[in-house]
Amino acid sequence: MSRRHVVVLGAALVLAGCSSDPGPEESREAVEKMHDSVVDTVLELQEALDQEGLALTSAAGDYSVCGVEPASSVEFAAGAGTSADSGSVAEQLELVRAAVVDAGWTEDGSPTQVYATKGDLRVSASEAKAERGTLAIEVVHDCVDADRDVVDELLTQGSEKLVE
Repeated sequence: MSRRHVVVLGAALVLAGCSSDPGPEESREAVEKMHDSVVDTVLELQEALDQEGLALTSAAGDYSVCGVEPASSVEFAAGAGTSADSGSVAEQLELVRAAVVDAGWTEDGSPTQVYATKGDLRVSASEAKAERGTLAIEVVHDCVDADRDVVDELLTQGSEKLVE
């Protein structure tokens, strides 16, 4: 191996050791911002739907790992539901669709699904598979790179109730 190859290989190894992964403090700030964005969105959606007579029966959020190892990325997602006495699924979907569009979201769903995006967030709604006649609504934030120890800590927290 020539001297030039050794220098290039050595530089590559040094650069590989310089990680762009965020530290614990930076990770906590990014994760908190992500969490707050999802929670705020769920509460705003709840308020808008309440005004239209469509109540969320529950909402809970949880962290999960996203990306491929050894990446340490995490997302926060919240799921909510409606009750069967809230009207037909089609009527419920139209109320959700109107709420997100009125709030400035870009909606690109179908007659059987709401799918809307705004910044780093996604809202989707469709008929719940477990309980026909109700909606399953999900609010998800894009993955955030975080320190591995912070990700491990978040994954042990369990589900967080957002709406009773």
